[in-house]
Amino acid sequence: MQTGDLYLARVKYHANPDGSLSEQMDRDTGFMTSARDLTWNYAAFLTAIRSREEALHLFAETHSKETP
Repeated sequence: MQTGDLYLARVKYHANPDGSLSEQMDRDTGFMTSARDLTWNYAAFLTAIRSREEALHLFAETHSKETP
């Protein structure tokens, strides 16, 4: 999960100061450029966060059953 966490951290780092996301990331600076506040960017980010939480929950559930 470290690789996925690094991707999420990179998106958070490069988001606009108010937390908004734009259409693209500048290839040289990595910061947001182009159209602002596109819905699918937020949907993708929230889906990734939710999937991460579900995976962590399942991982914890699986491993707690293995210990006596």
